[in-house]
Amino acid sequence: MNMEYCRFRNTEIDLGDCVKGMKEAYSVTWLDEAELSSLIRMRRLCKQFLEESERLLEDGRWKKIAEGMGDDEEIDSQLQWESLRK
Repeated sequence: MNMEYCRFRNTEIDLGDCVKGMKEAYSVTWLDEAELSSLIRMRRLCKQFLEESERLLEDGRWKKIAEGMGDDEEIDSQLQWESLRK
């Protein structure tokens, strides 16, 4: 279980690792039944995540950052700038 203060950061790292493994695979045959089941459940969760993140990022300032920035460094930089402006 992730602590609230690092829940998204830890999950981002783990999800990135999953995506990397998927990109390297040719099919799902390398997954055992439990892993394949988790992949399918994660797809559903990712759809829910996208819906909820849209709802949470409706604040115009955050939505611009989420949609307008290119890479991870730009997002981090823009969020740091926004926190300094408060």
